[in-house]
This record gives sequence, structure tokens and C-alpha cells, in this order.
Amino acid sequence: MNLTVSAVQSWNPDALRITADRIDRIVDRLDDRMKGLLSEQDVLAERWTGDAARSAAERIVRERSLGSAIAGALLEVGGAYRTGASIVEGARMHLLATLSSAEQSGFTVHDDGTVDPSEQIALIAILVPDSTAAAGTRSQVERCAADLTRTISDAIHQASRAAAE
Repeated sequence: MNLTVSAVQSWNPDALRITADRIDRIVDRLDDRMKGLLSEQDVLAERWTGDAARSAAERIVRERSLGSAIAGALLEVGGAYRTGASIVEGARMHLLATLSSAEQSGFTVHDDGTVDPSEQIALIAILVPDSTAAAGTRSQVERCAADLTRTISDAIHQASRAAAE
């Protein structure tokens, strides 16, 4: 997956948490229905006997077991959404902090993570009249931009791995 800065910025880990909460509510409703089914069966068992009653009771037990298995699986899914939200949020925040640092340093960051020093280099040409000093300062700015590009690229790769988990 080739992620971009804007794609990671748009991630919404809270949507994963909201989904997990909704799954929890589904599990709660399923549990309530299973309890209601058992209660109704108990009431029927007091007045109903014979093979049909026994067969109905066995079916209720099977359905309750299946309902419990489904509820357990849904709880695992909800847990995975919560874990994923934390992982995605951490990767997103790391990229945003790195991006903010580069931008506060006066660099332009492109969507692919490349840090562009051209604005700072243009300022150096205007502010530093000595060509030797300007060349040294320009070289330092270019190295800084290259380092930030690697850092942002690493943050994008980390985000990509987080999204794959």
C-alpha cells in the first residue's frame, strides 16, 4: 500500500472506536434475546411435556450455544477494532508531529513525503550575500530537508504497516 501524507492525515481512528461500541451494543442485544429465549423456554417447560417439549428444549440449548459463539466472535471483532484504532492513531499522530516539525522549520512537505527546501534556499540567496557562506548554509538546509524526507518517509511506512495490521 502506497500511502500519502494526506491519506494518513484523513484517518479517523475514532470511527474504529465507534464501530467497536456499536458491535458491543449488538452483542448486548443478542445476549438479551438469548436470555429472553431461555426465559420463555422455562415458562413453556412448566406447562409443556413430551417429545415435542424435549425437542424444543434441546433446540433452545443449541441456539443459545450458537448465539454465545456468535457473541464471542463479535466481541473479538470489537476488540480488534479498538486495538486497530490505537495503532492507527499512534501512527497518524507520529506522522502529524513529524510533518508539523518540518513545516514549522519552513519547509514545504509534498503529499509523497518529500521535503522541499526551495523556499528556504531562495531566502538564503537573498539574505546571505557572501556566496561561500550561502553555499554552506544552502548545503546545510538541503541536508536537513533530506533528513526530514527520510523521517517522514519512515513515518509513512510505519503508518502503512499499522494500516495493514
